[in-house]
Amino acid sequence: MADTKLTYSDAVIMKALLSKDFSLIGGAFEDSALTAIKKCAFQGAGATLAKIVLPSITAIPSGALRDCTGLTTLDITWGEILTMGSDALRGARLPDSALTLSKLTSIGDGAFAGCTALKSFSAPVLSSSGGTDAAYGTAQQGVFRDCTGLTSVSLPAIRTTSQYFFRGCTALADVTLTGLTQIGGFTFYNCTGLTKLKFPAAVTNVSGNVFNGCTSLTAVIFPNITSVPTATTASFTGSPILSGSCYVYVPESLLSSVKAASNWSAVADMIRACEDYPEICG
Repeated sequence: MADTKLTYSDAVIMKALLSKDFSLIGGAFEDSALTAIKKCAFQGAGATLAKIVLPSITAIPSGALRDCTGLTTLDITWGEILTMGSDALRGARLPDSALTLSKLTSIGDGAFAGCTALKSFSAPVLSSSGGTDAAYGTAQQGVFRDCTGLTSVSLPAIRTTSQYFFRGCTALADVTLTGLTQIGGFTFYNCTGLTKLKFPAAVTNVSGNVFNGCTSLTAVIFPNITSVPTATTASFTGSPILSGSCYVYVPESLLSSVKAASNWSAVADMIRACEDYPEICG
């Protein structure tokens, strides 16, 4: 690997970084020793930047690679990334379609928004999501918003999804959210490829418009709730649950309570006991 600093002067590199015209340094930025980059470091590079090689960084700050639409090589040690800021890769072209971030603990709003080439994502220890970086400014709501190629996600440790988390992920079919207890507003908005959602943890809150536009959804399963989850008047707005083509499955011991609960009673006819449908809920 030929580090950029060995080929170009500091002045030329700085000019490329400030002007966002990376054609000045051959359309590539390579630094094997660099351990940290700044917010918005490459934001707006567009098609002028084809190659980024930064194998030693452990964080991708807010806006760092936003709108890097010309990337053909992105050499980052994904398994060493600990944090990702707001809009970190928003609108960027991802050469790698499958990512596993085994050490990622936090991720900001819009981190992967519009990364249409992303097909699968796994972050086994990620526990918090969303939130904005005040020093960066307003970010795109929805961590994976409009990732239209995304088919599979595994986030077993996450507890809460921020608003619009998977909005517009139209190809999403396989979701693992083992520890999720609070489902944020519009989390699955327009996820038209989903047919079944199972939430193994004791979910306590279902926010507004969570399943809005999930036209293929036929089953939402809450097998281990211990009390009736809080719902809003808009929790089932625009969903197939409200229109009568998707059932909600809960423990038999809570069936009557859920059916009678505030904001659940409107869909009482669509609520069933898990025990009666082991072929669906098992």
